[in-house]
Amino acid sequence: MHVQVKDQTVRLGLTILILLLMSQELSAQDRIITTSNDTINCRISRVDSSNYYFTIMHGNDIRNSLIPVTEVSEVERGTVAMGPTIQSQVLEPGYHKLLLQTSGGPGYRTAEIADDLTSDLREYIEELMRGYTWSSSAHYYISKDLGLGVSHAVFFAENQIQSIGVSDKINIQFIGPSVQSRMDNFGGRFVVTSSMSLGYLSYTDKARVGESMLIEGETLGALFNLDLMVPLSGVMGVLLGVSYLQGTLSEITLTTDGHPETIDLGKENGEGLGRFDLRVGVHWSN
Repeated sequence: MHVQVKDQTVRLGLTILILLLMSQELSAQDRIITTSNDTINCRISRVDSSNYYFTIMHGNDIRNSLIPVTEVSEVERGTVAMGPTIQSQVLEPGYHKLLLQTSGGPGYRTAEIADDLTSDLREYIEELMRGYTWSSSAHYYISKDLGLGVSHAVFFAENQIQSIGVSDKINIQFIGPSVQSRMDNFGGRFVVTSSMSLGYLSYTDKARVGESMLIEGETLGALFNLDLMVPLSGVMGVLLGVSYLQGTLSEITLTTDGHPETIDLGKENGEGLGRFDLRVGVHWSN
């Protein structure tokens, strides 16, 4: 009889200890605050570049769930201190490491047009200064705010005067390594990226002035991008962007009848390739 009472006392003590440990664990909840200002009291199990994974009580059931990092405004991990006070530790949120962007729109070359031109020729050249551009980039983020990658941009413009047999088809391309920064502290509503790139800039003009000719040149160029990205899902969204390209040709190759000729334009008379672009497109991140 004495042994049975002692055994029951031990079991009762173990039961009370287990209940205390369970209550301690349940009270030490994490807190996820969403971009819509909702609060999720849960137990976070892990975080990756795309999602927070957590366990939550739903009635009498324990359920596993997740939420994209783009929908999270703040995260706190709670630990129970002595008494009712809860100490909070702010966690570093996950972030998308790969960002792809592609977009297009009108482009406007900024080079000055000579003053000593006829009105018809000036109008013809002004039309060639306006065209269409297409840009794309890929960046891998080595931290939440800094990414390294490559940027590409291409510009098309053409014009012609059929009555006198004059035409131009211009193609300007840029490609080079780039550095990109990302700002996403806007409550998940949008993300702003800015990038700078130095690289290869090429110019091609398939022209005709009585006879066909090809004008080519290449130089060092600099490309600056600023983009406003609006997420539509956890990984995709739309973007609005502006770009500025800078570069000047000091030498060109003129080819007529298959015979190339190199022409030194000099610094004063170089062909300016500077351009402003307005872009609309999509982005994808992971």
